[in-house]
Amino acid sequence: MPQEFWRDPKLDAIIQDIIDIFSLEGVELVRLSGLLNREQKILENLTSEALNNIITKLRTNGIIQYKFTTHCPHCQEISYQIVELDLTKMKTCDTCQTFYHLISGITLMEII
Repeated sequence: MPQEFWRDPKLDAIIQDIIDIFSLEGVELVRLSGLLNREQKILENLTSEALNNIITKLRTNGIIQYKFTTHCPHCQEISYQIVELDLTKMKTCDTCQTFYHLISGITLMEII
């Protein structure tokens, strides 16, 4: 049976990898930059915007879950928070190690 024309095995592999990572027990957050580095081994020209769109679509369709995203004001790292955080405490960026406050709509984007 011929492969359906809209299916891309590399994109399928990326989607499955994202699902697997977000489903791993003990994972508290997923950094966009780290995930991008991993997925670019499968598809070299994948951009952070395209990867973010894939993650958002998977979340919107109920395939993966995360509570909210955090956005570091210093290095612009985006992290998908799988577990709840104490929103009254400062957050340490996992990429640049800078402390910052979680401010709704600025450094904290809540998922509705």
